[in-house]
Amino acid sequence: MEQKIIETKQELHWHFIYHYLIFLESFVVSHTDEGFKKLLNDLRQYVIDKIDVDGEVIDFYVTVLQKPED
Repeated sequence: MEQKIIETKQELHWHFIYHYLIFLESFVVSHTDEGFKKLLNDLRQYVIDKIDVDGEVIDFYVTVLQKPED
């Protein structure tokens, strides 16, 4: 049985932002300052909503689109 593959186009910068926010969570201030922790979690959830897809992700790669040289 052939497996159907769905390609989803997403803006790469949202993935960078997501991983940067995960990095910020590793700092002590994100665990000790409740206001900062809430804002960071809200922002992280906003970014997750931007990149979330339905179904299982089976591969992840970057596609570069370009115009041919004249």
